[in-house]
Amino acid sequence: MDALTSLGIDFKLLIAQIVNFGILLFVLTKFLYKPLVKLLDERKQKIAQGLDDSQKAEEKLAEADSTSKRQISEAVTQANLIIEKAKKEAELEAGQILDKAKIKATDIVKKATEASKRQEEDVMKNVRIRIAGLIGAAFEKIAEEKADSSSIDKAIKELR
Repeated sequence: MDALTSLGIDFKLLIAQIVNFGILLFVLTKFLYKPLVKLLDERKQKIAQGLDDSQKAEEKLAEADSTSKRQISEAVTQANLIIEKAKKEAELEAGQILDKAKIKATDIVKKATEASKRQEEDVMKNVRIRIAGLIGAAFEKIAEEKADSSSIDKAIKELR
């Protein structure tokens, strides 16, 4: 102890400082260090939880993105199938309409041909009747007058 005194260290004061340092260390540990460590641990857990949540959200987003792309692809495929089906139905219906139109056109041409033939026959019948009447009238004139060439020419001119 003399060695400490000769160095100017007071043993009672050293013990008091060690006790004060111990009390200060206890107080700081109890009221500052432990709450600070606890706060840092909670913060660390929140950050870890946030990273986990972020990772999960990213995975869900990727899953939702792939699901939406798949659904869009399926919708496009279905739309193309519907369009193809509609085109085929339209072509079939157009073919049926065209066939009906051809049949109608054929019927119309047939009826027009028949009507034309009937009309031609009627005209020919009327022409024959008129010619017969004219020939009859010409023969009467010829019979009244004598049958010479000048009287035949004269009768034909009168009939015109």
